[in-house]
Amino acid sequence: MKKRRLIRVAIFMLPQLFFSLWIFGQAVMVQGTVTDANGDPMIGVTVVVKGTTVGGITNADGMYTMQSVPSDATLVFSFVGMQTQEIPVAGRTSIDVTMQEATVGLEEVVVVGYGTQRKETLTGSISKVDGDEIAQSPSVNVSTSLAGKLPGLIIGQRTGTPGNEDLDILIRGVGTIDNDPTDNLNPNSPLIVIDGVPRDNLQRLNPEDIASITVLKDASAAIYGARAANGVILVTTKQGSKGAPTFHVSYNYAINKPTQIPEMLDAVEFAKAFNEAEFYRQGRPTDGSYVPFFSDAAIQKYADGSDPVLYPNTNWAKVSTKDHSMQQRVNLQASGGSDNIRYLLSFGMSDQDGDFVNKPDRYKQYNTRAKVDVDLTKSLTVGANIDALFNDRNLSQGTDFVTILQSNPTLPAIYPNGLIAPGRFRN
Repeated sequence: MKKRRLIRVAIFMLPQLFFSLWIFGQAVMVQGTVTDANGDPMIGVTVVVKGTTVGGITNADGMYTMQSVPSDATLVFSFVGMQTQEIPVAGRTSIDVTMQEATVGLEEVVVVGYGTQRKETLTGSISKVDGDEIAQSPSVNVSTSLAGKLPGLIIGQRTGTPGNEDLDILIRGVGTIDNDPTDNLNPNSPLIVIDGVPRDNLQRLNPEDIASITVLKDASAAIYGARAANGVILVTTKQGSKGAPTFHVSYNYAINKPTQIPEMLDAVEFAKAFNEAEFYRQGRPTDGSYVPFFSDAAIQKYADGSDPVLYPNTNWAKVSTKDHSMQQRVNLQASGGSDNIRYLLSFGMSDQDGDFVNKPDRYKQYNTRAKVDVDLTKSLTVGANIDALFNDRNLSQGTDFVTILQSNPTLPAIYPNGLIAPGRFRN
C-alpha cells in the first residue's frame, strides 16, 4: 500500500515539477523598488543582469523595470557609497531591495598631489576608484568606464563613433568660460596626471594597466597651482612586486546594439503628411486649384510596393544601421621581481566596430608598457616607465543618426539588383 501511495504522489507531483522547470527556463519581466535604510526611494541605482551588460537605473520613485530577464539570472544592484547586492531572480517578477551604506576603511591609502595619505588624516575632497573595477567595464575608452563611479565627476559623450567619442570631462560642473570655442579645447577640463606626468587625456590608456584613479576636487589639488582650477585626475599604473613571475591574460568581447530607434513615418504616411502640409502652405485653397504633390495613385504604389525603384518605401534606420556591432579587448601582462628589482610588462589590443552599414568606421588600438623599479639603496629608487600607443582609426564623414532620421522614406536606398541608389528626390 505504501508503494502504491508513493507512486500516486509522484505521478501527482510530476506536472508541478515540469511546470517549475519550464518556468525557470523562461525569460520574465522583473520590476521593483529600491530604497535606503530609512525606506526612502533611491534614484539612479544601477540594476544589471550579472555577467552581462543588460541593465538600467531606478527612476525618481526608486522603481526599475527589466525586460526579458532569464528566470535563473542574478540581478546586481549597485550605487556609489552603498554595498553592492546580488539577488537571484528565481522566477520572481517583483523584487524590492533595501540598500545598505558601505563601510569605508579609514586605513585606506589614497594618492594625492604630494604622495600618498591615509583617509583618516585627509581633510580635502577626494574620490578614488580601483583599477580592477575599471577593467571590469567592457568599454574600450577609459573615460566612459569612469561614468557613475566617482562622485562629482561628469562624463559627457557627444558621439559613439569608434575612436572619436569626443568626450567632455568635468569635475563639479563648469568652472571657466571658453573665450575661443574654435580652438577645440575645453577650458573646463581637469588636469590629468599619469604617474606624475601631466598628460592631455586618459581616454586611450589601457584599462588593465591602471592601479587606481583619484580625483582631487578642492584645496587638495592646490599643489598643481592654476592648472588645477578645474580639479585634478591622478592615475597610478600598476607595478611589479617581489616574487616569481606571474602572468595575467584577459579577454573581453561585447556586442553593441542600439537601445531604442524612434519609429519614423513610412512612405505612405509621409506622402499624406507632406500633402497636408503643402495644402496649408498654399493657404488652404477651396477653388479646386490645389494639386497634391503625391497623387492617390502614387500613394497606392508606395503602399503595395509594386514599383520599388520609382515608388520605394525605405526604412532608413533599418537599411543604414547594423543589428549589432562588436568590440573586443585582449590583454597580456607579466610581472614579478626580486628584493631589489621589480618589473611589469603589458600588452593590450582593442578593436571596435561602427554601427553604420556602409560606413567603414573601425578603431583598433595597441598599448604596450614596460615598467621597471630598481632599489639602489634603502632610500633611493630609480625606475623606467615606458608606454606606447599605436592606433588604426578608420573614420568616414558626413553621416550621423540625426541625418538618417531626417531622410525621406520615398527615396530609394538600394536598388533591387543590390546597387546603392543615389538617394535623390524625384520631381
